Amino acid sequence: MARLIVVGDTFLGGEFSRGQEVSGDTFMSEELRERLLGADAVICNLEAPITDSTSPIQIPGKHRFRAPAKAISALEWFGIGVATLANNHMMDFGVQGLKDTLRALDSIGVRYTGAGEDGTEARQPALIQCGNLRVAVLAYTRIDAPYRRQVPYAGVGSAGVARLVCKDVQGDISQALDQADVVVLSLHWKNSHLRLPHPVDLYVARELIDAGATIVFGHHPHIVRGIERYKSGLIAYSLGNFFFPNHRMLHNNVVSYGEAGQLHGSPGLNRLGLALAIDFCSSGVLEYEALPVVQERHKPFVSFGSVVMQRRFARQLEAWSAPLLETDYRNHYRLYSSLLRGSPRGIISSILGIPTAIRLHLEQRGIEGVLRRVNEVIRGYVRLWMKDW
Repeated sequence: MARLIVVGDTFLGGEFSRGQEVSGDTFMSEELRERLLGADAVICNLEAPITDSTSPIQIPGKHRFRAPAKAISALEWFGIGVATLANNHMMDFGVQGLKDTLRALDSIGVRYTGAGEDGTEARQPALIQCGNLRVAVLAYTRIDAPYRRQVPYAGVGSAGVARLVCKDVQGDISQALDQADVVVLSLHWKNSHLRLPHPVDLYVARELIDAGATIVFGHHPHIVRGIERYKSGLIAYSLGNFFFPNHRMLHNNVVSYGEAGQLHGSPGLNRLGLALAIDFCSSGVLEYEALPVVQERHKPFVSFGSVVMQRRFARQLEAWSAPLLETDYRNHYRLYSSLLRGSPRGIISSILGIPTAIRLHLEQRGIEGVLRRVNEVIRGYVRLWMKDW
């Protein structure tokens, strides 16, 4: 048996890196740090490159994040063993920013996966030892509009992040199982700030468990979503923010540190994250513990929060997880649509879900039966959408 802790979006810039040194209980409660250090391994999503570069990529409307090189020591102090890099900000400072990040992670012995100088490198697993088990960690990203076109994906001869394509990930899982006993997947996906995952998310996550993954954990929504026990595996649809300090928005949408600019803080929902402690063996997940991670409003400090907060969080997580028991994707889509009703953002997201489902099916099933199934999927989703609205 082994114990793994997975946490969500981690940003080492903003107010955190304004000249402070990482030491003592300045940024994290001792109780939380002890839990992290007590696990066989801890995995986080590193949300921004660690670089001193001042040359962001030029994509209209995109917010560019970065953390200074000196901030790398925080990961070591937090006990992070693997950083997943497949997200929509890792390439914000181009190839140089990525190279600086990989060099920084190597300097403190943190493994990484999900980005590289080409597609093959980006999809290479991070191999770690958890107890007596060999674990392969893989990371991918795929998010919806308006950010879809702002993500540089790795390809043949081009640096970037690993793209989430279900059939490709299934192949990567199969290959990873030749080197490891257990496969863990990190998915940076879909819409932000929506509590209920899209039916496509449920479908993809379950397919990847069926393909051989043991743990699937998600991020990018910046809020916590529900947890599902599926067969012998575990799916956490979003862990929310782990460590995401207030930050300053500079000219040209560059998020940086130390300079003057408009201060952006985390809203109440964004300040609550989830650290998931998972006990597992080669045959699957044995049990898990959901630990709340609370970000202070006015300073970069995370803890488990008060006892009252922990109890409230447990009740909320149970409520958020209940809809995930639905095995009929159309019923789940009705619920998803009803929660979005009346919201302009929700209307757009719901409409965009239709082509997303079609693309997913095409990638999963291939060319055979495309016309028949596309027609069926379109009619099914449009019928549900019109009924709900």
